[in-house]
Amino acid sequence: MSFLVLILPPLLAAQTEVNEVPPQKAGVTATTPLGPGGIVAIVNDDVITQAELEKSVERRRADLARRLPASVVDREFLRLVYIQLEALVDDKLILQLIKREEEKEKRPFVTEGEVDASILDEVERQKQNGITSPEDFYRIARERDGDTREELRTMIRNRLAVNKYLWQNVFVTSNIVSPQESRAYYREHSKDFATPEKISFRQIVIRRTRDRRAEDLVGAVEKGIAENIPFGELAKRFSADAEDDPEFDAPVKTKTFEELKHWKEPILTALRSLKKGQISDRVVTQDTIHFFEVVEIHQGKPKPYSDVQEEIAKRIREERNAELLDEFLGKIRRKARIKFEIPGYADAARLRRPGDRGAPRRPAAAGQPAAPEPSLPSAPAGSPGEKGAQPVPPRSGN
Repeated sequence: MSFLVLILPPLLAAQTEVNEVPPQKAGVTATTPLGPGGIVAIVNDDVITQAELEKSVERRRADLARRLPASVVDREFLRLVYIQLEALVDDKLILQLIKREEEKEKRPFVTEGEVDASILDEVERQKQNGITSPEDFYRIARERDGDTREELRTMIRNRLAVNKYLWQNVFVTSNIVSPQESRAYYREHSKDFATPEKISFRQIVIRRTRDRRAEDLVGAVEKGIAENIPFGELAKRFSADAEDDPEFDAPVKTKTFEELKHWKEPILTALRSLKKGQISDRVVTQDTIHFFEVVEIHQGKPKPYSDVQEEIAKRIREERNAELLDEFLGKIRRKARIKFEIPGYADAARLRRPGDRGAPRRPAAAGQPAAPEPSLPSAPAGSPGEKGAQPVPPRSGN
């Protein structure tokens, strides 16, 4: 599993509007590329085993499956494997440096007391989810991920060690950002510092079925739209929400476009294409069909520089640290002996997309942000989090 993710901001926000999609029942064993003798990579004097890679991939896939359509995760499964393997290599290299430091100092880099304190902090954070003691923490890790008590403690110890090493040796700890640099960043990224752009809409949700019922409902909705029947009336008649709630009144929902990023595609794309008063064509996701009526679009307003100065300084520090991390990982990789044992790995690595670890960043057009990739998010990578970042719950997603 990758520990770098634990010192970086979460890649994806928690999803509340999208139904969970379970991982494939077959697990990853049948589809993860195999290396000889159960070894997928050699990193100096260490190895990464097939079992390590499979566990890392399965954790990451289970996390992504709750946030993305299953078709996206399945389509790019091999890329996910390669992304996770690259992350495991980075972790091995950093942990090797930590081991040398422990041998030199003749003491552990992270003590058992620090591991205990980290677990207690996590228990406190998770009380609202029913975790009230370290034993609950261990039990959930065992039930959900199959981790033994010692495996979980080792994982947390390594997370803390990587975090501590990078903050001591790589990241910039100074909080100083010059006013000139801060104001220049504000001018270049003014759209990022605005009140969220929101959209108010009604929707009709139809659950997809194996029989013709869903298609009949879709046909009835489209016929009603063509006959100019009020959208709210159609929602009361045909939406799955009306089946679940007899008093359903087709309420207007208001969401930021940022929140809608975590709804299933192509919902965000469809809503962005509509203007006030327009009704969408059918919008088909993996397990539902939607129709939307846009009631209002709320444009964002720029925030004053004085209100966002602290956030700008934080972003600048994070970008600096992200560059330092890339430079550091490149340096230790060049000095290391790394051999991949997965057939075809070199070809797949050359196909990495901008944003994957080790891949060049995609240049943006003048004055424009880089184009997003309409597919699987990159592995745990990005801008470093604030110093002292806490470990995540047992399901880390790495």
